Amino acid sequence: MLSAGPPRQDAPPAPAGLTEQLRLRLQEVVGDEYLIERLVGRGGYACVYAAREVALERPLAFKVLLP
Repeated sequence: MLSAGPPRQDAPPAPAGLTEQLRLRLQEVVGDEYLIERLVGRGGYACVYAAREVALERPLAFKVLLP
């Protein structure tokens, strides 16, 4: 099994509140089909969120590129 490992330490920090804004916007986009659960990690170019497919109760992840 592959592990993502710890977040990169050399990545610039995201502006305060940006990752929460992205999570809320992602939930708005995917609607009721998926439940965005939490931020898994952030790198220099993207954030990864743990999610769950509601109909199949299947875990998955969304990668969102930073603006």
